[in-house]
Amino acid sequence: MPRYKIHYTADIWETVIVEAENKKKAQLLFETHDDDYFEAREDEPDQMGMENIKVDIVEELK
Repeated sequence: MPRYKIHYTADIWETVIVEAENKKKAQLLFETHDDDYFEAREDEPDQMGMENIKVDIVEELK
């Protein structure tokens, strides 16, 4: 069966668990999204929902 890569934009809401000294540091790590954030993050973000989906491109993978 063929496979397709779908490029899209959407409004999403997610949660992520980050280890930090306090709330302010956790927010700063998240907003910066640098190497420190990825080290402090426990797992992949958990997507809670998505809306306003707009498909830009659908391409078949060979």
